[in-house]
Amino acid sequence: MRFEQAQDFIQIIETAANDASRGNIFIRSLNVVKSACLIIELLTKVKRRFGFMDRRVQETQAIIMKIALEYMSEVTTEEEMRYLLLEKDLDNRDALNMIYDNNLIELLQNPFASNICAQIWASPYNNSDSLAAVSTNHNLLFNYNHCRYDWETQLRFYQRKDLDRMGCHNYQFQVWRNSG
Repeated sequence: MRFEQAQDFIQIIETAANDASRGNIFIRSLNVVKSACLIIELLTKVKRRFGFMDRRVQETQAIIMKIALEYMSEVTTEEEMRYLLLEKDLDNRDALNMIYDNNLIELLQNPFASNICAQIWASPYNNSDSLAAVSTNHNLLFNYNHCRYDWETQLRFYQRKDLDRMGCHNYQFQVWRNSG
């Protein structure tokens, strides 16, 4: 992204967020909280790329945060708030994950949102009938494939072994000491 594109992007977001009529950015959104979190996340990426746009990005994020807080204050039931906070996006993240990732704690000041967080913390949380989905071992095995190191590609039988890199076994001294 170039500076001109970032500037145009922020201008469009500001214009659409400040529009009080049908041109508002959230008017056609079914989940205003999730949309606000996604837009704030995009603005954070722009801020990281162009540090000198920090003030303008923070002002735009404050406008979007204000709209999301106003919307959340008008939610009347806890089930509606549960839908707003736990609906997944295309990356399989919900609004609570994005709130945590982007440090948007102000969105959790609503009593319904804090009740939902307390219920999740107490763990009667719906895991979609899959114990593996909430298992740490399952996540380590199946969700972290990008950082797994494959020793077989490095230690093929036709390659020379570097014994200096391998080192000795941790209990080798114990075996030698007791073998005499």
